[in-house]
Amino acid sequence: MKRKIFRAIIVLLALMGIVLIVIRSLPITYNGLELPTPPQVAPDIVLPPAAWLIVDDKAVLASYGSSCTPTLVFGMGCGTMPEPWDRPDLVTVTLSAEKSAVIVIASTAIQEFHATVQPWAERSDSVPSTLHELKTERKRGINKTVYTLEPLDDASDMLLEVTVNYNRGSASYYWRLNPASTAQPAFSPFQAVYLVKHPGQLSLDDLQAHPEVAVTGSFDDFKQHAQTKVALWIDKNAIELLDQQWLREAPQKYYPLALVGYNEPLYAFRDALPVAQIEGPAMDWSTMTLEPGFSIWMIRAETGSSLSAFMNGYNQMPSVQGILDITNALLEGRTR
Repeated sequence: MKRKIFRAIIVLLALMGIVLIVIRSLPITYNGLELPTPPQVAPDIVLPPAAWLIVDDKAVLASYGSSCTPTLVFGMGCGTMPEPWDRPDLVTVTLSAEKSAVIVIASTAIQEFHATVQPWAERSDSVPSTLHELKTERKRGINKTVYTLEPLDDASDMLLEVTVNYNRGSASYYWRLNPASTAQPAFSPFQAVYLVKHPGQLSLDDLQAHPEVAVTGSFDDFKQHAQTKVALWIDKNAIELLDQQWLREAPQKYYPLALVGYNEPLYAFRDALPVAQIEGPAMDWSTMTLEPGFSIWMIRAETGSSLSAFMNGYNQMPSVQGILDITNALLEGRTR
């Protein structure tokens, strides 16, 4: 009899474990609102739990800051991101004064949670600091933890930062609140800027039919257009015009990058235009047909020990619309 009871308890515990795993694997929602899915990254990249800021019926996924996450090999892997003021891709949210907002974290293993706001114009090294920590109320669910923030006193242009210590690891998250109408736009009026020494791989007629692409033969002009987020196109004939170190620096290293003229991405971004520490076998490129075509690269996620990126080559005659279709999708966060 005792053995039967023991077996029944084991079966019950196993069923409860299965149910809990299934529930925790379901999409995270808040009051019936399905929250946006975090971006996909390579299997070897470990991102911290996602965080969303919810205002009314709109949920905005946070921009990741610095983080430390458990890894199988090193125990704990830590990585940093550029300061929020240096990130044109930082997410923005409108939050009125006296309106309460909610933050949802996709974890229940939280030891400490802090939410602070400060004027956007005041960088982290400003003196004196007007950093203000918000009071919060916590409610824990099966697969998430919900924090209700105290209302703001005003609706000025501010940075909201959330720092979380988990049972294992830590992370920070950012949102820019109420960006001022006079602030620099987060995106360029152009969809792409093309650095080229004519004649390039794209015809003048094709380029003239697409005013959304800025065309220049000057690296200084190219850099000027990159002050706001835009796809960077480089003709293979114009590589010598570049300061390649500038291309590896934030924030532009997180922009979509197209090398027009080569259809083999490993050759394009490891050998012709090295943009990162890309590993791969030694290749005899003389045995391969590298032209015509174009290749595209964009960093999706980066930590101190690993990097996840979009990298693809296209063996076709390059056209402005064909490249725009891909770089625009990357600018908008759509997976292709």
